[in-house]
Amino acid sequence: MRKVLLYISGKLTEGDISSSLDNIEYAKTIFEKYLELGFSVFCPHLNCSFRTSLSYNDWLEMDLEVLSRCDGIVMLSNWMHSRGAILELKYAIENNISLFFDEDNPSVNDIINKIKGE
Repeated sequence: MRKVLLYISGKLTEGDISSSLDNIEYAKTIFEKYLELGFSVFCPHLNCSFRTSLSYNDWLEMDLEVLSRCDGIVMLSNWMHSRGAILELKYAIENNISLFFDEDNPSVNDIINKIKGE
Protein backbone atom coordinates (compact mmCIF):
# COMPACT_ATOMS: atom_id res chain seq x y z
CA MET A 1 0.00 0.00 0.00
CA ARG A 2 1.25 3.47 -0.91
CA LYS A 3 2.15 5.80 1.95
CA VAL A 4 0.27 9.07 2.35
CA LEU A 5 2.31 11.91 0.84
CA LEU A 6 2.24 15.24 2.67
CA TYR A 7 3.51 18.63 1.48
CA ILE A 8 4.92 21.09 4.03
CA SER A 9 4.01 24.73 3.33
CA GLY A 10 5.22 27.83 5.13
CA LYS A 11 7.36 30.93 4.95
CA LEU A 12 10.81 30.41 3.47
CA THR A 13 12.51 33.65 2.54
CA GLU A 14 12.96 36.69 4.75
CA GLY A 15 14.85 39.92 4.34
CA ASP A 16 18.10 38.32 5.50
CA ILE A 17 19.74 34.94 5.19
CA SER A 18 19.70 34.28 8.94
CA SER A 19 15.91 34.57 9.15
CA SER A 20 15.50 32.38 6.07
CA LEU A 21 17.74 29.75 7.65
CA ASP A 22 15.57 29.89 10.80
CA ASN A 23 12.49 29.24 8.60
CA ILE A 24 14.25 26.29 6.96
CA GLU A 25 15.21 24.83 10.35
CA TYR A 26 11.61 25.20 11.59
CA ALA A 27 10.27 23.48 8.44
CA LYS A 28 12.85 20.72 8.81
CA THR A 29 11.63 20.03 12.36
CA ILE A 30 8.04 19.66 11.13
CA PHE A 31 9.23 17.57 8.15
CA GLU A 32 10.95 15.17 10.56
CA LYS A 33 7.88 15.06 12.83
CA TYR A 34 5.67 13.77 10.00
CA LEU A 35 8.36 11.38 8.76
CA GLU A 36 8.51 9.88 12.26
CA LEU A 37 4.73 9.46 12.15
CA GLY A 38 5.19 7.25 9.08
CA PHE A 39 4.25 9.59 6.24
CA SER A 40 6.14 10.35 3.06
CA VAL A 41 6.86 14.08 3.15
CA PHE A 42 7.98 16.74 0.69
CA CYS A 43 9.33 19.98 2.12
CA PRO A 44 10.26 22.67 -0.44
CA HIS A 45 12.37 24.41 2.22
CA LEU A 46 14.81 21.50 1.96
CA ASN A 47 14.87 21.70 -1.84
CA CYS A 48 16.80 24.94 -2.19
CA SER A 49 20.35 26.15 -1.87
CA PHE A 50 19.79 29.89 -2.46
CA ARG A 51 21.95 29.58 -5.59
CA THR A 52 19.93 28.98 -8.70
CA SER A 53 18.99 30.56 -11.99
CA LEU A 54 15.33 29.68 -11.42
CA SER A 55 12.94 32.57 -10.97
CA TYR A 56 10.39 32.78 -8.16
CA ASN A 57 7.67 31.77 -10.65
CA ASP A 58 9.73 28.78 -11.82
CA TRP A 59 10.08 27.59 -8.20
CA LEU A 60 6.38 28.10 -7.55
CA GLU A 61 5.40 26.21 -10.71
CA MET A 62 7.65 23.32 -9.70
CA ASP A 63 6.29 23.30 -6.13
CA LEU A 64 2.68 23.30 -7.35
CA GLU A 65 3.47 20.35 -9.63
CA VAL A 66 4.76 18.42 -6.62
CA LEU A 67 1.78 19.55 -4.51
CA SER A 68 -0.61 18.26 -7.22
CA ARG A 69 0.72 14.75 -6.52
CA CYS A 70 0.33 14.98 -2.73
CA ASP A 71 -2.51 13.64 -0.60
CA GLY A 72 -2.39 16.49 1.87
CA ILE A 73 -0.78 19.83 2.67
CA VAL A 74 0.44 20.76 6.15
CA MET A 75 0.51 24.50 6.79
CA LEU A 76 3.21 25.74 9.17
CA SER A 77 2.27 28.37 11.74
CA ASN A 78 4.00 31.09 9.69
CA TRP A 79 2.13 30.37 6.43
CA MET A 80 0.11 33.60 6.46
CA HIS A 81 3.33 35.62 6.14
CA SER A 82 4.30 33.92 2.86
CA ARG A 83 2.99 34.80 -0.58
CA GLY A 84 4.03 31.33 -1.82
CA ALA A 85 2.36 29.46 1.05
CA ILE A 86 -0.87 31.42 0.48
CA LEU A 87 -0.79 30.42 -3.20
CA GLU A 88 -0.10 26.78 -2.21
CA LEU A 89 -3.04 26.87 0.21
CA LYS A 90 -5.31 28.30 -2.49
CA TYR A 91 -4.13 25.63 -4.95
CA ALA A 92 -4.79 22.86 -2.41
CA ILE A 93 -8.32 24.11 -1.74
CA GLU A 94 -9.11 24.49 -5.46
CA ASN A 95 -7.81 20.97 -6.15
CA ASN A 96 -9.40 19.19 -3.18
CA ILE A 97 -6.08 18.36 -1.51
CA SER A 98 -6.64 17.62 2.18
CA LEU A 99 -5.62 20.54 4.37
CA PHE A 100 -4.00 20.40 7.80
CA PHE A 101 -2.58 23.04 10.11
CA ASP A 102 0.41 21.79 12.06
CA GLU A 103 -0.48 23.98 15.04
CA ASP A 104 -3.67 21.84 15.39
CA ASN A 105 -1.33 18.85 15.91
CA PRO A 106 -3.33 16.37 13.81
CA SER A 107 -2.94 12.72 14.69
CA VAL A 108 -2.06 10.00 12.20
CA ASN A 109 -5.67 8.82 12.29
CA ASP A 110 -6.99 12.36 11.75
CA ILE A 111 -4.84 12.74 8.65
CA ILE A 112 -5.61 9.31 7.18
CA ASN A 113 -9.33 9.56 7.88
CA LYS A 114 -9.59 13.01 6.27
CA ILE A 115 -7.66 11.89 3.20
CA LYS A 116 -9.91 8.82 2.89
CA GLY A 117 -12.94 11.07 3.25
CA GLU A 118 -14.12 9.55 6.52
